[in-house]
This record gives sequence, C-alpha cells and structure tokens, in this order.
Amino acid sequence: MITPIRMCINCRNRFEQNKLIRLQCIENKLYNYSYTGRSFYICKECSIVPITLKKIDKLCGKNKNNNTTRDVFLKIIEEINS
Repeated sequence: MITPIRMCINCRNRFEQNKLIRLQCIENKLYNYSYTGRSFYICKECSIVPITLKKIDKLCGKNKNNNTTRDVFLKIIEEINS
C-alpha cells in the first residue's frame, strides 16, 4: 500500500502523511485537525522552531492575540508528544 506524501508548510520538505502533524485554522483560530475542511501539515522537526508560529499566523490570518496561537500550538504539540 502506498502512503500519501505531504509537505511541511515550514521547511517545505516532503514526508509520509502519518509522520506529520495536521492542523487547521477555523475563523482565525488554530485547532487540531477535525477531519473536515482545509488543513496543513508541520513536520516534527519544525514543530520546535519558533518561525513556525509566524507561518501559522500567516495561514490563519493575523491574530490580534499572538499568545493564543502560541499557547494552542504548544498544547497540541504537547498532546502529540505525550
């Protein structure tokens, strides 16, 4: 069986889909993928790089409270790593 290949939004490298973190923005807020709607992928290496948050903010639209996006992102990464 062939595994789908997807691209990380930060480093632009391609990985197998199951090795990436899948997120989505709904109404300018970051969420873990809810199995409907558009989404994007981040590789595990880029999940620890600070510039990734700037990319996410750009995708989600400028968020007035940058800490909210950062906090949600860190919480999602923590859940995945545990």
